[in-house]
Amino acid sequence: MKTRIILVAVLAIVFCLASQSGFAADRTVVKKASQEEMNFSEAFWTPDKVRAAKPHPWYDEEADLGPKAKLFKNEPVGPPGSAPGARPSKTCGSYIVDEGQAAGGGESFAAGDSDSGISEEFAEDFGTKNVFDDTYVNGPSPTILQTQYPWKAIGKLFFRNLSGGTSSCTASVISPNDIIVTAAHCCYERGRGFYSNWRFYPAYRNGNAPLGNYGYVRARVLTAWVNTGGRQNDVCVIRLNGDASARTGYLGRSWNYSITQHHRAFGYPGNIGSGNYLIECAAESYANCGSSLVYGMGCSQTYGASGGPWLRGFEMFKSGAYNYVNSVVSGWDGTCTGTFGQSFNGARFTTSNIVTLCNAEGC
Repeated sequence: MKTRIILVAVLAIVFCLASQSGFAADRTVVKKASQEEMNFSEAFWTPDKVRAAKPHPWYDEEADLGPKAKLFKNEPVGPPGSAPGARPSKTCGSYIVDEGQAAGGGESFAAGDSDSGISEEFAEDFGTKNVFDDTYVNGPSPTILQTQYPWKAIGKLFFRNLSGGTSSCTASVISPNDIIVTAAHCCYERGRGFYSNWRFYPAYRNGNAPLGNYGYVRARVLTAWVNTGGRQNDVCVIRLNGDASARTGYLGRSWNYSITQHHRAFGYPGNIGSGNYLIECAAESYANCGSSLVYGMGCSQTYGASGGPWLRGFEMFKSGAYNYVNSVVSGWDGTCTGTFGQSFNGARFTTSNIVTLCNAEGC
């Protein structure tokens, strides 16, 4: 009996210490916004700081892990699963009605309509390194496409890095509970700790944020990312402070789907338009470096695109059984992904990463 009491006490102490350090019992690690961040986040992000933010570099798995990067490439995953997205609320008042939405509920734009700013459907190539189609979603020419669903649920993510400067990644809304997903390396630097003061600008375009901007309440990464790294763990979810999902809608999410998928990948890369515009790539994914846990695909985007969503089942203006986030941009492996600036990779969404994070945060 005494042994059992001692064991319970020890476990309670361990759990308490783990909770204080930010390690949760659900295999995730959490950073909560400080009161100072909550109070001064919006004031901190002046237009000058936003403009000065540098595109965040990709996660370099080979430099981080060395020979260990070749381990854990083919762990089994469970059956495929998904959670649907939804268009934004059409309630008037504080919520924004979808621009381009006809009064009767039908879409006012059709694919290929030359007056809509929407290009014709791409002629895609499949599953080959360095092969892709790309385009601006909201380029230098005036357009309102970024304010349409599903694009409006994607935005630019700013944060304060551990050197005291400001950086930028890409993120997307994946829950009615104001939760966004991005890459873990946009949230936590391995060996050093969490970044701070994340601020999300949905539908960002060249310094403009038509749907507002939002600070954060919590950022959450996998314990496996903190302890062991690995591209398959390069996923982070952030709960926002505000009503972002009601204004942007939210994308679906899917997990455990096969490696070969047609994806549309989105990001704000610094190498195209100086990170001021949302860029879209279309290609079919392949097993990155032979891994069953990491997708590769052709794309022209580089730094700043980190955390950008890869959508499976992309359809303009549609929610429900469409537009599932199936991965996020992670980086590039020089030995096998493809050519830098023509291919990149991302964690395949599985039960072990996105489901674990969403269950913990309450997506």
